[in-house]
Amino acid sequence: INTNQSLTQLLQLTQAGDLTQASAMLGSKVTATSSQLPLQNGTGTLNFNAPTSGPVAIAVYNSAGQQILDSAINATAGSNSWTWNGKDASGTQMPDGAYNVAVVEGGANGATTTLPFTITGTATGVTSSTNSVSLQLGNVAIPFTAVTNVTK
Repeated sequence: INTNQSLTQLLQLTQAGDLTQASAMLGSKVTATSSQLPLQNGTGTLNFNAPTSGPVAIAVYNSAGQQILDSAINATAGSNSWTWNGKDASGTQMPDGAYNVAVVEGGANGATTTLPFTITGTATGVTSSTNSVSLQLGNVAIPFTAVTNVTK
């Protein structure tokens, strides 16, 4: 029984430390692993690594799962960044919020590869649940463990 109490106390202390660290990030530019792109103040930014130079398709989906934008870019081999202006395919400005995104590289032989990506946004809040701490980037909740970079 003492072991369970000790483990519970250790988890509470760890979570309190995460909460303190996450709170210090408020207002900072945060990069994190996420499948959702936060649209904040009309823009959203994602970063990806392309194995080769060539075409990359970036699809943006609304909360209903409808594709609202399909953007084709020419990526360079290595690190790339893409900033969405928040407009859908018809030019309508979308409201700030959480949007699902897919990043797909088109290979020379016609094969496609889904590329992992990170998102960048401004930390606007911190939430805590029983088992975890999340950083809010607008309407997108990012587990504290998914944060890869923070700049003031």
